[in-house]
Amino acid sequence: MKRLTSSILFRVTVPCLVTLFVLWAAQTAFVMRGFEAEARARFDETGRRAAGLFAQAVSDALWGFDSASAQRILEGLEDWPGFMLASVHDPAGLFAYHAVSAVLQPAETDFANRSDGASWRAGDVVYFLASIDHTEDGEIGFLVTGFTLEPLEQQIAQARWDALIGAGLGFAVIAALLAVVARSVTRPITAMTEALERVAKGDFSMRLPDRRGPEEVGRLARALEVFRENATNLLEVRAQAETNRRIAELAMVDDLTGLANRRALIERLVKVDERPEDDAGSTVSVLHLDLDGFKLINDTLGHKAGDWVLRAVATRLQDVAGTDTLVARTGGDEFVILLEHAAGDRLPMDTAEAVIGALSTPIPFEDQALRIGTSIGIASRGDRDERLSQTLVHSDVALYRAKAQGKGCAVLFTDDHKRALHARKRMSDDILKGIDCGQFVPFFQPIVEAKTYRIIAVEMLARWSHPIEGILPPAHFLDIAADLNLLRLIDRQVFAAALVEFKHLKAKGSTLPRLSINVSVARLLEADFVGMIQDAQASGIAVDVELLESVFLDDPSSQLQWQLDRLRELGCGLHIDDFGTGHASVAGLLNIRPDKVKIDKQFVIPALDDMQARALVRLIIGICAELGIDAVAEGVETRDHAAMMRDFGCRLLQGHAFARPMSAAALCDLLLAGDAPAHLTARDATGRDLAR
Repeated sequence: MKRLTSSILFRVTVPCLVTLFVLWAAQTAFVMRGFEAEARARFDETGRRAAGLFAQAVSDALWGFDSASAQRILEGLEDWPGFMLASVHDPAGLFAYHAVSAVLQPAETDFANRSDGASWRAGDVVYFLASIDHTEDGEIGFLVTGFTLEPLEQQIAQARWDALIGAGLGFAVIAALLAVVARSVTRPITAMTEALERVAKGDFSMRLPDRRGPEEVGRLARALEVFRENATNLLEVRAQAETNRRIAELAMVDDLTGLANRRALIERLVKVDERPEDDAGSTVSVLHLDLDGFKLINDTLGHKAGDWVLRAVATRLQDVAGTDTLVARTGGDEFVILLEHAAGDRLPMDTAEAVIGALSTPIPFEDQALRIGTSIGIASRGDRDERLSQTLVHSDVALYRAKAQGKGCAVLFTDDHKRALHARKRMSDDILKGIDCGQFVPFFQPIVEAKTYRIIAVEMLARWSHPIEGILPPAHFLDIAADLNLLRLIDRQVFAAALVEFKHLKAKGSTLPRLSINVSVARLLEADFVGMIQDAQASGIAVDVELLESVFLDDPSSQLQWQLDRLRELGCGLHIDDFGTGHASVAGLLNIRPDKVKIDKQFVIPALDDMQARALVRLIIGICAELGIDAVAEGVETRDHAAMMRDFGCRLLQGHAFARPMSAAALCDLLLAGDAPAHLTARDATGRDLAR
């Protein structure tokens, strides 16, 4: 009801109808007043004329001595509405006649001051006086008639009652009109307004009134119902679009730091590439950041601390770069800043120095101050034709150089880096082609007994038989192959070729030495590694495994320990390679319990002249002897080296003094020669046999 009465249509309709009713009532009252005045005037006029006519008739009847007619004339007045009396006044006594209905009261018989046609009121009776004239004598008397006002008042009262009834009917008509307006117009419009308000608030459950008629309200209701349905569909579409937009937005945001992610960065690079050509004086630079010391925080304090550091770094990077500059986290602890600036200015380097300074400030975490640093690679787009995706690659190369220089610095990508990158790309392509063509082959370097120079094992080494550059050592391809995750394929190819060569040696009747292979911990843990060793043993080839990543040996995982136990069960010897250069300790020797330890040549070669190196070599050999582990001295280059290592108690030797790494054919010739010591003797720097 409140909504109905507050409707603007209702508020306009009611005053209009009330105004019409008031105007109609005022008009009726005005007409009633006129009617009453006119009725009274007519009453007076009719009374005077009637009195005059009757007076004349009476006069004529009396003068004709026809009293009976006069009597009937006067009696005829009794039929007039409101007649009270009729009296003839005969001052001269000529008629000897009195009224038949009543006699005037004495107080009302004084007509001295009354003239013909006079009327007066006494109480509720109106009197009319008419003179009775004679043609000869003039006025001879008076006729006085009295009429009560009751019929007139009744007539006026009836008229008033009719007016009231008319007013009531008018009010009823107005009420009916209001009801019709409320039902047919106001209420539907109010309902439609309420429905639209709810639609505006997102509530589409309210149905509009069902208006089937052809009138405007029905058409409006049907149109609004269609609008409601369309709005419902539109809202669903908009909600789905908003959901999709939010999903797309989240897909572009790193959920940990709130920065752009790699996908957003790539899309931004594409958009910048597709823009119309920039001004000749502008360019785009990419700053590629990697956090120094983050892994240590993550490993020691846990991921909670690591996440805290990443969020703090994100905030500081955005503060340095500004809100208009894209800062993205591309994964792990790597970030990218995309700068658009004037060509030739120092903005990229200045930004990098500001970032290094900002990240050098400790990051508070709980009750600790966490310290990190950053290495930054900077690359600017060389020309408009260069894609920014390539610029991003250049910044990564510069970052690699920055970390190689000692971290905590920024390196700008140069033409020298570009040439090295192209060379690296060519090398990568050649490595892939070499794997496909079987160009990676095994070379072998003997390991001999210090006293007899008898070959007891050969170490398998990978070489690349390049079609143009010839035989290449691992230094030429190892890092690139590792970055491409190709070492496993190369190892498999070289090992398979070594097994083929050993099978040929066995077929020729040669006594096979043990085959020693270098294995990373990652390769050792692969599922097919043990199967590869079993295939070799099935061919009658004994295999020793040299562990390269001694950094893991102090605290080996249960999986690594289990894999080492399996190799021991298969009869494999376990060696630690390059002992003394990594992080392995005596505790690592106790954990792994290797059969042999190879002393790195960094200590063996200078032992002739360096007292500390000599002492260190003797110490390692002594520890191995105490633990029951054979020591192998690598890098034995001369007779003096061989004699020194033999004197220190080292049982096995390996180095150029005995043989350089050789091909499978050369090894075959060496082993088939028969008397190994006669063909494989240590030589000094001048080439003389050490045995002589």
